[in-house]
Amino acid sequence: MGYYSYIEIHSDSDEHEEIIKSFRQYSQDAEYCLEENGYGVESAKWHELESDLRWLSKSYPNVMFHCYRNGEESEDFEKIYATGGKLQSVYGEVVYPEFNKKELK
Repeated sequence: MGYYSYIEIHSDSDEHEEIIKSFRQYSQDAEYCLEENGYGVESAKWHELESDLRWLSKSYPNVMFHCYRNGEESEDFEKIYATGGKLQSVYGEVVYPEFNKKELK
């Protein structure tokens, strides 16, 4: 068994598609999960996501990568920042605005 996630990887590089191409050659999971532009193809299991992102960001240390992961659970949203072999993960939160009587229709 495993956990399915939809994954996209973006960067601030003008060479983004070339970088993703090399990443897809390095990682079998990246080849399966990502299109050549870094957008996700479909949900899949990516067991080595963090170590693959470390490799990617070490290989291109001057690039900031943004990995968006949507898990199979309804509120499992994660954004991973990767640069220079280091990662920072943050999780999305669902926030509802306060009641506003003026919005009643």
